[in-house]
Amino acid sequence: MVGVATLLVGFRTAVSPAAAVVAAGFLACVAATGWALATRTELSTPAMTAAAGVGVVLHPFGDVFLAAPPPLFSPVGPPVWTGRVALSADPTLDLLGVLFVELATVWAGLVVFSRVASDRMDLGGRVRDAIDRRAGVGLAYAPTAVLLPRPTIADAHILGATIVPFAAIVGVWAWVASTRRDGGTEHADTGGFGVTSVYIGVVSATTALGLAAVAYAAVYTVV
Repeated sequence: MVGVATLLVGFRTAVSPAAAVVAAGFLACVAATGWALATRTELSTPAMTAAAGVGVVLHPFGDVFLAAPPPLFSPVGPPVWTGRVALSADPTLDLLGVLFVELATVWAGLVVFSRVASDRMDLGGRVRDAIDRRAGVGLAYAPTAVLLPRPTIADAHILGATIVPFAAIVGVWAWVASTRRDGGTEHADTGGFGVTSVYIGVVSATTALGLAAVAYAAVYTVV
C-alpha cells in the first residue's frame, strides 16, 4: 500500500492530478483481476507476482507506436524515448499496424488464460477450439474502407468506434449461442456457470476483430 501511495503521489506531482486518477483506476483494475485469479486458479503468489511484474515492465513500450513518446520511467525518471515507431508511411496503414500489434498482445493473453483455466473449460486448453463460426462475420466490415473517412493515429476513433463495437456484437452473439447450446449451464467440471461460454464469446470477438481489420486493410489497399 505504501508503494502504491508513493506512486500515485508521484504521478500527481510530476504529471497531473488527472494522471494520478487514471493510474489509481488502472491499479484498482489490476488488484481486482489479481484477486479474481487468486480465488479461481491454483497459481502461486510468486507466479502471479512475476506475471504482474512482466505486465508493468512491458506496458509502456506499447506507446512507441502512438503519437506521444512513452514516459518509460514516469514519474520518477527523465524521458528516454523521444519519438515513435511508424509501421507504415501511409497513416491509415500505420494505424492498422498498431491495431494488429494490439491484437497480437490480446491473443497472447488469451493463450495464457486458456492454459491457466483449461481445467475449468471443455476446450482442452486450445484457443482455436473456442472460435465460433460466427466470427467470420468480421469480414463484413470490409465495405467501411470506402464508406468511412480514412482514419489515422490522430483520429483513430473513426476506426475504433466502429470496428470494436462491431466485433463486440459478434462476440455477444457467439456467447449467447454457446450458452443456449449448453442449456444455460456448463458441465460440472468447468468450475461454474458461464466460464466456457464467456471465453468463447471473447475469443470469437477477438477473431472477428482481426478478420475485420484484415478485410478493411485488403479493401483499403486495393481501392
